[in-house]
Amino acid sequence: MAALYAVRNQRRPSALLVFAVKERIDRRLSAAEQLELVERAFAGDGWEVPRLLAAMRAADDLFFDSVSQVRMSSWTKGRVALVGDAGYAPSFLSGQGSSLAVVGAYQLAAALAAGESHAVDSMSFYPGQWRDFGWIDRTVGPDARVVALWATPQSHYLGVEGLWSDEFYNRSVRDVASARGPLPDGMPAEAMKIRANGCLEAEFPWTPQYAVVEAGRPLTAPVARVSPSKRATLYRLDVRASDPRCFARLKSGSVGP
Repeated sequence: MAALYAVRNQRRPSALLVFAVKERIDRRLSAAEQLELVERAFAGDGWEVPRLLAAMRAADDLFFDSVSQVRMSSWTKGRVALVGDAGYAPSFLSGQGSSLAVVGAYQLAAALAAGESHAVDSMSFYPGQWRDFGWIDRTVGPDARVVALWATPQSHYLGVEGLWSDEFYNRSVRDVASARGPLPDGMPAEAMKIRANGCLEAEFPWTPQYAVVEAGRPLTAPVARVSPSKRATLYRLDVRASDPRCFARLKSGSVGP
């Protein structure tokens, strides 16, 4: 990713060049080696990238670093709990680090208040209350075109309330499609048809790249990630599908009410 941005009264914009690597970068690289690594990563790219690479050579404020994400198997041990980046740092490109830290602190306080008779019990209660918060954003980034699909009768809705509604209002999910009409909580939804062969048909203002569905209604598409609570699955859709009206398909056996 290449970007230019300015902050408030900044006289000149700052440039950001971000690229992924498969192996850990040696922090002992010299300045010249750092420049060469960035140039190789962006070789042949268009837009303003050639100018940015040239300016990088003459910059007197170059900052080079590597970032990584560690997914913790547990955020608590005994009476100690991790909050914010210490336990669940999202991609720095998502811009959700502060939001997750605030929500985590809030949920931890609520857990402790609910279990004030025995604070240790609250520690095990804390992660499960909001582990799903922002999981889509952390998986595919904030710019992915994600839709949530609701193909379950309304009578079952309360059993999975909040499955992806928080993600919708957190802007991780851009649209919702429902095969059962308006949702009980008033969330706006596109009308979706389920064909006899499991094909899902809906009209979106753009072509969806990913779809999130409750765990009991699996799709035939590749799985991108299962939510930490195991209640929802994020699928990677085929944006070049031969039938544009069939943006996704339910697996055999999961078709029907």
